[in-house]
Amino acid sequence: MNNNNNKVFIAVIGILSVIALGSGFLAFKFYQSSKGNAVLGANTSNTQPDPKAQEVKNNISKEILVPSEEPTIASIVDINKLKQQNAAFYADAQNGDYLVLYSTKAIVYRLEENKIINVLPIAKSTTPATNPPVVPGKK
Repeated sequence: MNNNNNKVFIAVIGILSVIALGSGFLAFKFYQSSKGNAVLGANTSNTQPDPKAQEVKNNISKEILVPSEEPTIASIVDINKLKQQNAAFYADAQNGDYLVLYSTKAIVYRLEENKIINVLPIAKSTTPATNPPVVPGKK
């Protein structure tokens, strides 16, 4: 009986190991594909990064100060969808422009003209204090 329990235990550990390795592999592949450049408004199953992404990043960093982090760069393929989300920011953007996202700013850039179309600061969310400040002399 004890020998059967050991076999079941080893089988369960083996199955869990296979599941963990498979999940880890899938998570790694998902992480790698998310580091690529997404294409807005299109099928993103092609995880090949846009070869122009590095050129876009370099050109923008020559024009304005950008954070020293790796941005997310996406090619705009359906400007009408984006204008529905934020008409003011995408007002002058066109299909084929690039959306470059840093932690502190979003940039629309047109590579063909080497022109920054728009910049939007991204505010970090702050949570308000749960207790109001104590004012001396007031109760």
